[in-house]
Amino acid sequence: MRPEHFGAQMASGDRVFVWRSDGGRPGTGGVIALGHITELPEIRGVDPDAAELWMKSAHTPHGEALRVRISVDELHLSTADGMVLRSWLRGHPKLSGLQILGFPAGTTYRLRDFEESELLRAWNDQES
Repeated sequence: MRPEHFGAQMASGDRVFVWRSDGGRPGTGGVIALGHITELPEIRGVDPDAAELWMKSAHTPHGEALRVRISVDELHLSTADGMVLRSWLRGHPKLSGLQILGFPAGTTYRLRDFEESELLRAWNDQES
């Protein structure tokens, strides 16, 4: 889903989990960052500071589109850092139904309250 599908439901300060796809390297996908919304969705170009983080592909964002700004509070880029792997999520009794696991081509997903709490618990447990 894109932000316009539920942009009116977003609020400044909302928690955000950032996902990294496998990107051709199986076993590397999962939740790599925790942050929060700092500016609500609006039409804007690609942030030059963020552009370098995108893999170059047919899906590389360009031009103006509805975008939301977030601030990254914690970053865990590897299992040693405490990232939450996709493979681990698939086996979790409460998180195996996350939309991103079933529909990975989207960009923005709304979490149900219990999913957010369980994912936050997993994030905190992984970093221990």
